[in-house]
Amino acid sequence: MINIKDVARITGYSVGTVSKALNGYSDISEKTKQKIKQVADELGYKPSSFGQQLVTKKSYTVGIVFEETTGLGLAHPYFGELLTVFKEELEDSGYDILLLSKKVNPYVNTYLDHCLQKGVDGVITLSADLDHENYIKLVESDIPIVLVDLIHDNKNSIASDNYASTRKIVKYLIDNNHKKIAYTKGEVFNHVGRERFNGFLDEMKANNLEVNPKFIFDSPNYTTEEGYRISGEISDLEDKPTAVVCCADAVAIGLIDGFSNLNIKVPDEISVVGFDDIMLSKLITPKLTTIAQNKQEIGRLAVKTLIENINNKEKKAEKFQVEGTLIIRNSVKKL
Repeated sequence: MINIKDVARITGYSVGTVSKALNGYSDISEKTKQKIKQVADELGYKPSSFGQQLVTKKSYTVGIVFEETTGLGLAHPYFGELLTVFKEELEDSGYDILLLSKKVNPYVNTYLDHCLQKGVDGVITLSADLDHENYIKLVESDIPIVLVDLIHDNKNSIASDNYASTRKIVKYLIDNNHKKIAYTKGEVFNHVGRERFNGFLDEMKANNLEVNPKFIFDSPNYTTEEGYRISGEISDLEDKPTAVVCCADAVAIGLIDGFSNLNIKVPDEISVVGFDDIMLSKLITPKLTTIAQNKQEIGRLAVKTLIENINNKEKKAEKFQVEGTLIIRNSVKKL
C-alpha cells in the first residue's frame, strides 16, 4: 500500500511538505501542490483518515442526532427526505455523516459520549428535544452544533416559519369561504407543534372566526393512523366542520383515507389541507393542498452554518426561519 513516505521519496519533498500539500495548506505554492498531487495520483496514494485527522485536527465527520416518536425512523417521509439533503450537502463539502446513537456500549450511553468517542467535528440535531436530558448535555457542550426544527437563543437554529405558514394555509381556506374549520393538533410542547397551533388560532382570531373546541383533535405523533382515527371522530359529530387543517401531511393522508372508507367525499363534503409537502401528498386522490417546507434550503443552511462554526468556533450563533410555500392542489372546495 502506497503511503505518504513513498510520495515524499519520489517527489523529493519532505514528508511534512507532502502532507501540507495534500491537505491544501496555504504556505505551500500551487505549483508544488499540483506536482505532489500528480505523483500521488499516479502512485494510487489514498490518504489515511487517521493521518488526516492528526494533521488537520479534524475528522471530517458530522454527527446527526435524529429522534421521532412514530417508530418509522428513516422511513418517516419528511425526516427521511431532509436527512437525504443533509447527506448530499455534507458529501459535497467533503464530510462523512454519522447517525449518532445514545447507547453503544457500557462507556457510551449519551449522544455526547458518542460524539467524543468518534471525534465528530460537529452535530446537526433533528427533533432531538424528545430525550431532553440527553439533548441538553449535547447542546451545552463545546461541540459546534446546528439545531433543526428547534429555536435556541445561544445555538445555531434553523426551522421552517411554521407559524406564518400555518396562518397562510388557514387564510387560504377562509378565502374559499370556509368558516367552520377544524385542526389536528401536534405536540404543543415542542417548537413545531406549538408554532403551527398558534398560527391556526391567531389566523382564526384575525378573521373573527370562532374556534370550536369540538373541532380540535389530537395528533401528537403526526401519523396516518392518527388521521384515520380522527376521520371517525369527525364522522360522529352532528355539526361537522367544512374543512380540516392537519398539522402534517401524514395526518392529512390518513384522514382522507378514513373519510374514503366512511363515504365522506374530499373535498366535496369536507376540505383537507396538510403541512410538509411530502412526496405522497401529490400521489394520493385528491392531491393534497399543503405547505411545502423548503427542505433543500433548510439542509443547505444547516450544513453551511455548521461548517462555518467548525472552522470558527468563536462565530456568533445564528437563527434562521425558512418560509414555507402554499401548494394548491385538489383537496379544497370553494364554498
